[in-house]
Amino acid sequence: MRTVSLEKPLQLEKNDEFQRFREILTDFQKSTGLTALLMDMEGNSVTEASHQRLCREFHQKNPEAKECCRFSNKKMVRLITDKSSQTSYRQTCANGLINVAVPIMAGERKVATLILGEFFLEPPNQERFRQQAKKFGFDEENYLKSLQEVPVLSIMELNQHLSFLQMLTEYFAEMIQGTQDRQSVRAELSAVNQQREVSIQQLRATEQELQEHYKQLKRQESQIKSSKERWSFAIEGSQDGVWDWDLTEGKNTITEQWAGMLGYTKEEIENSIDFFADHIHPEDHQRIHKILQQFRNGEYLFHRYEFRMRKKDGSYCWILSRGKVVAWDENGQPLRITGTHTDISGWREKMNRLIENRRQLTFVLEGSGSGIWEWDLENKTIYLDAGSRRILGLSDEIITTEEWNERIDPSVRSEVLKSDEETIREEKNYQKEILMRRKDGGSFWARISGRPVRWNDNGKLQQFSGIITDISEEKELEKAMSYQEQILSSFFQQSPDAIVHMTKDMIIKNVNRKFADTFEYTAKECRGQRIDDLIVAPHQLEEAKRIERLAGRLQNLEVETLRYSKHGKEIPVIIRGGPIMVDGKIAGHQATYTDISGQKRIEEQLKRALTETVNSFAKLSEKRDLYIFGHQQRVAQLAVAIGRKMNMHESQIQGLWIAAALHDIGKIIIPSEILSKPSRLTPLEFEFIKTHPQNAYDVLADIDFDWPVADMILQHHEKIDGSGYPNGLKREEILLGAKILMVSDVVEAISSHRPQRPALGLDYALKEIEVYRGYWYDEAVADACLSLFREDGFQLEAENPNI
Repeated sequence: MRTVSLEKPLQLEKNDEFQRFREILTDFQKSTGLTALLMDMEGNSVTEASHQRLCREFHQKNPEAKECCRFSNKKMVRLITDKSSQTSYRQTCANGLINVAVPIMAGERKVATLILGEFFLEPPNQERFRQQAKKFGFDEENYLKSLQEVPVLSIMELNQHLSFLQMLTEYFAEMIQGTQDRQSVRAELSAVNQQREVSIQQLRATEQELQEHYKQLKRQESQIKSSKERWSFAIEGSQDGVWDWDLTEGKNTITEQWAGMLGYTKEEIENSIDFFADHIHPEDHQRIHKILQQFRNGEYLFHRYEFRMRKKDGSYCWILSRGKVVAWDENGQPLRITGTHTDISGWREKMNRLIENRRQLTFVLEGSGSGIWEWDLENKTIYLDAGSRRILGLSDEIITTEEWNERIDPSVRSEVLKSDEETIREEKNYQKEILMRRKDGGSFWARISGRPVRWNDNGKLQQFSGIITDISEEKELEKAMSYQEQILSSFFQQSPDAIVHMTKDMIIKNVNRKFADTFEYTAKECRGQRIDDLIVAPHQLEEAKRIERLAGRLQNLEVETLRYSKHGKEIPVIIRGGPIMVDGKIAGHQATYTDISGQKRIEEQLKRALTETVNSFAKLSEKRDLYIFGHQQRVAQLAVAIGRKMNMHESQIQGLWIAAALHDIGKIIIPSEILSKPSRLTPLEFEFIKTHPQNAYDVLADIDFDWPVADMILQHHEKIDGSGYPNGLKREEILLGAKILMVSDVVEAISSHRPQRPALGLDYALKEIEVYRGYWYDEAVADACLSLFREDGFQLEAENPNI
């Protein structure tokens, strides 16, 4: 509630215009739900006001609650009757509602106090009032329902209401003061008139006195003229336009500056009030017409108002008008009103931008979870907006510097306070990350930035302003990222493979310890070098470029090759890698080099062991038929040659050699009498011979070769026209290795001695291949075989140890 205290000479309630003020206060209370009460300097109410229903029906009717109200109002009453107090005061009563007291000034004198009251600045704590209802024995449901009727204001709304009511009250106080002053002036004028009559009689008594009085008047006239000239210069210097409205003639006299504001010259404008009225913005016309009518009616002695006027070019500008009644008739009605016009379009535009910027800032801060704070160094208080209070877990809008310091975690408090002292001393902007504590004791990290914003007349810094942001999640993320980086760094350095991180141009940025150890370079020697310049031999550059091109296209490159250490050591490696993608773009490359030197040694050992094993299997057939062993060796020799002629991979050649070396192992099950029979075989014996591919397959099928050895041996008597055995397969159904074995077996068998017949010779064998090319034998295999002997000069050796 707001109290206005007036000295006895200013009798507000006895003035006719004061009834309008009461009506305005009543309308204000109805529209806002707030209580507005004016009290004079003796503490007496000069307007009527109704308390909130919460106070009226509950607090005032309960003796204990009413005593709380009376106790809370003691300081408010002291402020009302204290003539020297000219500052606003806001208090929260013992029952939880807020009242504000604002002094009303008439000139330099405090004449009254305005009380605006019974509201909240944030939604009320329901639990507190529920407990209060129990404490005083109120009906809890009705009590909480009446609590919802109490207005909840923002600081901005409160300031707007206070500014409006203070300006309105001071205006009426000044107007009433002016009326009383005029009455005093009139009384004084009457006395002056009487004195003038006496003076005239005295002047008539002596001509000398009359002449002296005349000279004195001339001097006064000169002073007035000089005063008018100074006033004119001041108006011109201020760029304000002056208007003078004669109400009796309806004539409005203006200055050149007044016309220039609207883009006219003085001569273009008629000296009538109609021109003024016609150029008012349609949305402002009714309001300004009412103000002018109130001037005519004598309701205003002085008034300032803002509105828009149409300029000559059709655009509008904002005008601040100040008007004052300067002449009255004998009945006290205005005869003449004078005032000024100021173009405030630029100021209004800046204010609109400021409001919009403030709105955007508030929106951004709310979205970012930040808050605003203002540190008053002189009063040692800190203002906190809603965001700052939420972050700190506080409810008070204004706290002391000591309360703020208590929110700093003890572990860093002394260091932070020392830094604050330096910041104040140097008057500099700052940003800090500080470990803070909320009111509930919970710790959190805050980023606090601030800058100096206000100094006193002596240049001493008085205020800092800034932003506080809760960065606890950011800190946790940094901690997690740091942990992740340590893990990745550990993986990078502890990897059993050599790892290199490169730019898009294959320039080395970093290598791990394994890379340095493997290639005998230090990490410092590697950085900034092209990878190919360090570990690629000159004869490998083309291969390296091909790998580089593949790395730009493939996500998972894997290549087996050789690389070289700083001292020329040859290192077999498997290169795996690909591009490093950031936002869909290549930001660099990464590669791992797996040293497979040990693996290669094991492979060679396994290869030798496999060769020895195959030869051991082949020797089993030698026990039954020495011809079979020699035959298998020569077939293997020819099959390997045909495979290489057809550009088969060496790993496939390895499997082909094993199949060829063992292709007749199935004959160990066939009786030696049949195998070594010197005469033609009977049909039954030949059918028995034809079982040897299946016999070999049954023996070898369960062995885990890297190649389809058992299948090649099973199919090595299949012909592409389907006339072969044991399954009558055709073309694509037959493995390429089996087709090669077929041709190699035929050439060796025909050109060599057999128990049933002598050797028919190589030419005969090749003719056989040529005749049945495309019928029994695959064309590509037959052509490779014929080219070997006829063009390359290939010869079968008596023995073929290994491939």
